[in-house]
Amino acid sequence: MARSRIFRRWGLKIGLPLLLASGPALADPVADYRLKAAIVYNFALFTTWPADALPAGNDFNVCFLQAPELKQGMQELAVPTLLGRRLVMQLTYDTDGLRGCQVLVVGSVPREKWNTLRKSLAGAAVLTVSDEPALQDRVMMSMATEGERIVFDVDHTAARAVNLAPSSKLLRLARKVR
Repeated sequence: MARSRIFRRWGLKIGLPLLLASGPALADPVADYRLKAAIVYNFALFTTWPADALPAGNDFNVCFLQAPELKQGMQELAVPTLLGRRLVMQLTYDTDGLRGCQVLVVGSVPREKWNTLRKSLAGAAVLTVSDEPALQDRVMMSMATEGERIVFDVDHTAARAVNLAPSSKLLRLARKVR
C-alpha cells in the first residue's frame, strides 16, 4: 500500500490527535502521551529506510527504552501495521539488542547510559526519538511541549549518517532542523 493511502487510511486516527495538539485546549484534551505516540508513528511513516534495514517479510520493530507511557499510547492507536509490515512494540529497560529496532523511543535515561547506547547503535539504521529534555540534542527526533502544542526538532545530519531520510514534509513541520 502506498504511503499516501496509508496516511489517508489512518489520517483520522493519527491526524486528528495532531490537529488537537496544535489547537486551543478542549474540555476533554487528548493525553500528552497519546499525541506523542501519534507523532512517533508519523516519524516512522514519513522516513525512508534503507533496503537492508527493512528486509522483506520482517516486522517493523518499535522499541521503547524506559518509555512505558509512550508504548501505551502507541498501543492505544491500535494500528496493526507500519509501512506494510506488522508493527511490533517492545518495552525494555535493558540496552542490549536494540540494533534490531527500526525506531527506538528513549525515555528517562542518564546521559552516560545514552552515550554508551549510542556507541552500540553506531552505523545501525535506527531512528532515535525522545521527549526527554536532557536528550533533545542527542537523538534524531526530539519532542517538546510549548504551551499547549507538541513541537519537534530533527537532527537531519544524524539521520542521514545512517541512511535514514525524513521526508521533506516532516522537515517542513519541524520547529528546528539541524
